[in-house]
Amino acid sequence: LGAEAVHRMVVENFPAIVAIDGLGNNLYDQGVAKYRSWRLEGAE
Repeated sequence: LGAEAVHRMVVENFPAIVAIDGLGNNLYDQGVAKYRSWRLEGAE
């Protein structure tokens, strides 16, 4: 990334949900993968 791609922001009172556990597993990605496999199983 070049310097123009990096921005510093100060955010206050921003509600956020973190979905990465202590081992680095991304729960968003895991949820999408689980849903897709479920949809494929149901399509057969």
